[in-house]
Amino acid sequence: MRAWNREATRIFAVVAVVVASVSCSGSVERDGAGTTGGVGGSSATGGTGGSSATGSTGGTAASPGGGGTTSGGGSAGVAGSAGVFCAGVTCAANEDCCLGTGKCFDPSAAPSSCEVPNLPPGRQGQKPCASSAHCAPGEFCSPASWQLCLGPGYCESKTNCGTSSGMLMCGCNGVTYPDVQTACAQGVYVIGQGKCGEPQTLGAGGTSAGKTVTFCATSSMCPKGQECCSITGQCFDPAKPALCSFPPEGTKFPCIDDSQCFQGGEYCYAETCDGPGGCVTVGGTCTGQLSPVCGCNGKTYVNAGCAATEGVRVAHSGACT
Repeated sequence: MRAWNREATRIFAVVAVVVASVSCSGSVERDGAGTTGGVGGSSATGGTGGSSATGSTGGTAASPGGGGTTSGGGSAGVAGSAGVFCAGVTCAANEDCCLGTGKCFDPSAAPSSCEVPNLPPGRQGQKPCASSAHCAPGEFCSPASWQLCLGPGYCESKTNCGTSSGMLMCGCNGVTYPDVQTACAQGVYVIGQGKCGEPQTLGAGGTSAGKTVTFCATSSMCPKGQECCSITGQCFDPAKPALCSFPPEGTKFPCIDDSQCFQGGEYCYAETCDGPGGCVTVGGTCTGQLSPVCGCNGKTYVNAGCAATEGVRVAHSGACT
């Protein structure tokens, strides 16, 4: 049940901009799982080619010629009988996708090339994994972070997917599914609500301007001048490679500035004023403890917690001069 509950929470978080780490059937979510750095950068440019991996524009899995259907297991989604779809490529029939490296590997011939991550079990005893080969039959490996397509994760059941949400979802394999349940039953992890390959604004409403994204599996699904990042499952500007990397520990999504985060609900956090960081929720605790810091906006705050409540990075300890 954990897989379905987490996907339902993912949808709610995107729509309501409640971007927070949540538990699905009790297991601990780790939005910052994985270490800083890429796993080979963006996915391969070009068409998906052969089998039924993805449609050229991310059609729905249920419609003829619109991406086809998937079958079997696989942490990043299965590409028909040809094998698992992994970071822009289709693995050989005897291979699986290693979510830790974004590379295909042979679980029988080279098991050490994709090691089980050092994570505690989920609250319901879910097993940590880096590929579906680490899971039991009827399970698949899904990333611990709900905003990423790669990274260490937990084994999820393909037969306990809950009820259908009725909302189109883009899988990390580039196939658009009619709902989360359909993707889960086929062992596919979904990256977000909406069609693959179509720009859309998510989370807009109230004081939030939301965030414009294009979910993808290959660069052929992206707008001109952009490439698909295998880590995030989103199109990005290749001139800004930091946007295709694992976010810093404790953060949710790689960023350079606040524009890559959900506007009004998140900000781009880093330990310096300039340079890349990771999206975190605006908030925190502003206590009366006197430990002045200078915000990157030139404003002095009582302490770092007070700066966080306004979504401001800290330039240095002590008052601004």
